[in-house]
Amino acid sequence: MKIAWMEKPPYIMRINQSRSGKPTGLLKQTVWHFIELGCDRYDIHTEAVEVDRMDALVSLVRKGKAQVGLPIFMENFGEFEKYEGLLLLKVLDHPGLEFITTGQKPNGLFITVIAVLHSWPLLLVTMLLTAIAGVIVWALVR
Repeated sequence: MKIAWMEKPPYIMRINQSRSGKPTGLLKQTVWHFIELGCDRYDIHTEAVEVDRMDALVSLVRKGKAQVGLPIFMENFGEFEKYEGLLLLKVLDHPGLEFITTGQKPNGLFITVIAVLHSWPLLLVTMLLTAIAGVIVWALVR
């Protein structure tokens, strides 16, 4: 069984810089792992074929040169027509953004103080306008 794959970190990527061999990543640890388990059970040899573009990956699957192609990323539902006639299995939702955090919860008071200190120009303009308004009110009352 041939599995066509395209590098898309962190989902699937090369183990080293060579283009031969099997990849690593999230899909390798999940989907690919189960494909290999099923193939090993029935003594079916699996082979990895790396491609550079999504259309090349889909073309290999359409022509029967690969039985599985992964990953398939769709930016919008309108792209679904490109894959008509192929069986698509949704593995996970991709939010479009990845965030790397430290895992530490920041102190709310510290964040508030830093926000006020960084907005000193706005604070200065507000104080000046307040002082001008106070002088105008004082002059009108007099």
